[in-house]
Amino acid sequence: MEENNRIANREIACNTSAYQDGPAVRTNLTLDFSGVTKDDLVEYAIDSLVIKWQASARRAANKKENAIPIPKTATYLVPKPGVRVAVTLTPLQMLEQLFGKEKVLSLVNAAGGDIDAVVKKFKEMIG
Repeated sequence: MEENNRIANREIACNTSAYQDGPAVRTNLTLDFSGVTKDDLVEYAIDSLVIKWQASARRAANKKENAIPIPKTATYLVPKPGVRVAVTLTPLQMLEQLFGKEKVLSLVNAAGGDIDAVVKKFKEMIG
C-alpha cells in the first residue's frame, strides 16, 4: 500500500450490550487500518450512511401518527461525524421526497400556487 494512502490506527472506547436494554460492556477497541485504503474507508462510510438513512426512514414509516411512507427516491443530507441531526421536513418537502420536485411543482402550479391546497389533497388521498 502506498505510504501516503495509509491510515493511522484509531483507539476508541465503546459500550456494547448483548441485547437491547441489556447491560453494556465497555471495550477499548483498536481499529487497525493496515489492510485498507482511504477509498475503502469512504465505502465503509457510505455503507454506514445508508444504514443510518434506512433506520430513520423505518422510524418515520412506523410512526403511529403522521407516518411517512418509505420513498422511492430520497436525498440524505449527511451530517458531520458525531453530530445528531433531526431533520424536520415541511409537508411540501415530504411530498417532494415522495413524488419528486417536478411532479409536486406541477401540482402546485395546477392549484394556482396554493401549496396548502395540494398538501390537503394529498392528506385526503392517504387518509
